[in-house]
Amino acid sequence: MPLIEIEPDEDGLSQFLAISLEEPEGPLRQFRYGPEFVGLSPLTLLGWVELVCDDLETHEYPPRSLMPTSLWEPVSYALSEQDLMEFPPGVAFLVKEPRKSQYALWALYAKVAPEAWALRKVHPLVVKRAVPPEFRDGGENIHHMFGAINIATKKLHFAIRRAPELWKKDAASVADSLARPRDFMWRGK
Repeated sequence: MPLIEIEPDEDGLSQFLAISLEEPEGPLRQFRYGPEFVGLSPLTLLGWVELVCDDLETHEYPPRSLMPTSLWEPVSYALSEQDLMEFPPGVAFLVKEPRKSQYALWALYAKVAPEAWALRKVHPLVVKRAVPPEFRDGGENIHHMFGAINIATKKLHFAIRRAPELWKKDAASVADSLARPRDFMWRGK
């Protein structure tokens, strides 16, 4: 039963996920436009609903254009509240956040005003779909990093046009998240 429209494939053909009436709690089936079966999705219907709930909780709406620069560097030290207060607007940090599930969430912290930070989180499956196919299964690399940055900054640009109480954070709350070194943390603009 067709259920969820997803991004087009490499040829631009529409794709959708379907639920099997014979196995409704099992993996969703993926199809191209028409009846062409692609394979089993890594998502179940419950997993897809959980992704939607994550989006609603973090106010992740359709992206708008805002591209980051390519000048990003690894950070191997913890950041204090004082460090964060001294950074100029425009500084951003991409980190891998721990999650209860098997996936680590990408999170982009960006200083958007002298005393205000904003946060965007991106699910790794969304990032994987944005990475060129030849890099998708080779472990996380620079392509995954820039995929996460691009998606998060687009969502951030859209979010900060909304009410500040939905995105504005102070240095103290951001420091709680960045107060320890990460295996994967990058600084950029």
